[in-house]
Amino acid sequence: MTKKFFSVILPVHNLAENLPILLVNLDYCLSRQKTSSEVIIVDCGSTDGSKEIAKKLSSILKSFNFFASDEAGGLDRAVILGLKVARGEWRLVVNAGNFTAGGLIKILPHLKRGLAVISNSRRRVNFNRFWQNFIRLAPENWRRFLFSLSRWPAAQSDWICFSEKAVSSLLPALEADYREFFVKALTTARQLDLKVKIVSDF
Repeated sequence: MTKKFFSVILPVHNLAENLPILLVNLDYCLSRQKTSSEVIIVDCGSTDGSKEIAKKLSSILKSFNFFASDEAGGLDRAVILGLKVARGEWRLVVNAGNFTAGGLIKILPHLKRGLAVISNSRRRVNFNRFWQNFIRLAPENWRRFLFSLSRWPAAQSDWICFSEKAVSSLLPALEADYREFFVKALTTARQLDLKVKIVSDF
């Protein structure tokens, strides 16, 4: 099987309304990159036609692959399947309900910085606008400290990206307990002393 630089893993459940435009835009964004890529769509028991849409577009769009996961395992189990079949040096898991293809622009620059796990955060610190502006103007080390005061905001992440090596290290633990995948992945990565970066949208 041909090695890829970038794998996008898209767990899907009942997203028929938005899925076609997301997949087409994703194909367009990836086609403009100079690196090889693949998109892995994993459906976990959709009943609204998402599965059929994903199958059809996967047969049309280059480097798109469709898989079906056990419905009982939910989206978290679908993610595990996607990570296992992916061939990329980097494996991006996205929340298909919130992710936009343009978000790739924010992710790609981080892939050459020696990181193992990269994730975004949509958590909003509960400060008024004065304090929000204060944090934006604070030195980088203070911003990191202030953001670290809140716990890992994985449940509000739109995406999480793993290096191939990180996947090998994390999969045994994640397969044993795949519930709350985003939270589990970040917690386990820290326990294993992997280099993790949270990219805040704040």
